[in-house]
This record gives sequence, C-alpha cells and structure tokens, in this order.
Amino acid sequence: MGFRSTDERPNELGWLNYWSAETAAILSFPDPAKDARILPLCRQLTDGAWLVKLTDEPLDLEREDHVDSIVWAYWRFDKVGKRLQPADGKTRPRAGKSDLNSVVPARSKMFVLRERDEGGKWWEASTEPIVASSTEDALRIHFAKMVHGRSPRPKETLASLRAAYDAIAVEVGLARADDVEVVEASGDRVAKGR
Repeated sequence: MGFRSTDERPNELGWLNYWSAETAAILSFPDPAKDARILPLCRQLTDGAWLVKLTDEPLDLEREDHVDSIVWAYWRFDKVGKRLQPADGKTRPRAGKSDLNSVVPARSKMFVLRERDEGGKWWEASTEPIVASSTEDALRIHFAKMVHGRSPRPKETLASLRAAYDAIAVEVGLARADDVEVVEASGDRVAKGR
C-alpha cells in the first residue's frame, strides 16, 4: 500500500505514503506550485508527518491516469529510491523531465522483472512494475537505473547498457544480464514478453 520506515528517504512510492516531517523536508514536500495535483489528497498529521496519496482511488495500474500519476510522482520526488554510486566516484546528473518523456511514451505497458536462479528457474524479482513501450525499453530502463541511477538516455542502446550492467554485476552481487528478463504484466497472469 505505501511506505513507513525509520529510514528518512523512502525506497519506493505507493498509493498512500506516510512521510515523517524529516522525510517531507528531504523531498521538499509540500511545494504548493509543484504539488498542486496531489495536495488536495494529502493530510498533515499533528506531529508534522504527512499522509500522501497519489490518486483519489486506490492505485490501479490498468488505468492510464493512475500510471501517469505514479510516473509524475517518481519524477517529482526524484530522491525516492536507492541509487548506485559510479565506480569512478563522479556524480552524474539525475534524469530530467525530458529524459522521462523519452522512455515513457503515451502507449506504454507494464512489465515485471524476472531473474533466473542457478537451477535455471525464473523468479519474479520486481519490487514495482516497469512502465515502457516494449520489453527492450523495459530492459533498457532496468539496466540504466541499476548502473546509472537514472532512466536511459535516447542514444543508450540495450547492448551498451547490458555491457555496463555486466561490468558491475559480479562486483555488487547482481544477476548477470543473461539471467534477467522482463515479461509483460497482464492482469492476474503474466504473459511472456522476451
């Protein structure tokens, strides 16, 4: 449903989120200009914490307006989630709105990530769905987020991102790229999409 933790920076967004006063400050929430679309749905508690709803009704990823709301929220609250530090120690700019628009087209689908174990069996490994136009785009998004902590840029190919992912996979304990796939989410069942 949502997030509540002693960690001050949320790992993910849900339909209903509990943010302490410290978390709200880290996320620069509320900002009347930036948060006008969700502020009527939010409520501040007596201790300064916030209950933050992203949509009026429970999140339904089959609805385009709800998918749009969750995509907007991840763009707006770009400090949500963990990011890998580059091996060279240099910081890279976060994805901007133009990067997001290049990877989340109007005709998008929901995908889930799967990983293959040592016995060759595929397991769902997604903590949240990936919004993309194709399985290739979904893999590009996953690999770019794992390597760079941001959405892929238009010129970054799946092959280059796969190679960058494999370069760090063993070092940080990730599954190799050949053992990662995405499948299209379809209601209660998942249709193979690789």
